[in-house]
Amino acid sequence: TLVPAGNITFGGSGANRTMTVTPAAGEVGTATITVSVTDGDGGSVSDTFVLTVTDPTPAVTATHSVATGYSSQGGLLQVSGSVAYPEDASLLSLLWGPELPEGWSLVSVTGVGSPEIRQGEIIFAGTLTANPLTFSYQVSVPEGQTGPQEIRGRYEYHLSGMVNPQTAYATPHPLRVEPI
Repeated sequence: TLVPAGNITFGGSGANRTMTVTPAAGEVGTATITVSVTDGDGGSVSDTFVLTVTDPTPAVTATHSVATGYSSQGGLLQVSGSVAYPEDASLLSLLWGPELPEGWSLVSVTGVGSPEIRQGEIIFAGTLTANPLTFSYQVSVPEGQTGPQEIRGRYEYHLSGMVNPQTAYATPHPLRVEPI
């Protein structure tokens, strides 16, 4: 719910009244709100307005893809990734945490921003000026895997002007990988 009933409060007294509408934390969208007032003499009036709540976080988008499927005989699978952010912002930090199928492991990474593997995640340790920032990583696939598998690309970014980093998932979510 964008605006729970408890998030609408009234103040003031007499002919000078106020209404404060506070959207629920993390919610975005529109809500139609109707205010009805009745006076002591039985007169009444109503008015309706639309409240629009937008996400204050700058739009950061990330995608990931594979060119081919994986081999059931094991081997390496290359995954490509891209992160784009608003042109008027600076990317201060980026961490990519691939969520891999059981038994799969992160082997290597290349790309702009000096990516490195640390504790199963990709940390961009260099200057982050490319936009979009592109990279690819290789995953070791164990022998005997069958059926479609899923990879999720969780990323954490910190842009100039943000107080705290934000976490999101790359699209598609999840990335389906088929055996070849």
